[in-house]
Amino acid sequence: DLALPSSFGEVECLTALGPRYLAAAGSRGAVCWWALDDTWLLSGGLPSQYAVPVVHLVRVWSPGAHGSLTPEPALVAALDELGKCRLIDLQAGELLCCFQSQSGPALWLDEPVRVTIDRLSRYVTVATPSQASTWDASSGGFEGTVS
Repeated sequence: DLALPSSFGEVECLTALGPRYLAAAGSRGAVCWWALDDTWLLSGGLPSQYAVPVVHLVRVWSPGAHGSLTPEPALVAALDELGKCRLIDLQAGELLCCFQSQSGPALWLDEPVRVTIDRLSRYVTVATPSQASTWDASSGGFEGTVS
């Protein structure tokens, strides 16, 4: 059994981020994570401002060399039922940014999704097979969608 805060609710989804972290999201919107070393102790957690279930925990990618994408070893995107996304840095234990999908949760419920952050320009893109939407990671402001 993994230790969970009492305010967590029921586990809605789990994801592993490489060999270092296991993250879980709960029915009350909280996200918790464990370091996958010998101890498996609870390493951190962030409550949700809205207390709604997270429907997906998604690994975050960033641009790499020669136009490739590289998985971020300690970043996870928590996508909730209201269409809000929180990017969380598990290593630092902090919320990097929060933004609202223009199409609500349909953006991540109807199709597979990939979340990419460009740390230099500070933009976040959520891409599906049919569209890509971009937000300013500093302000959470919506920048546009391309279909």
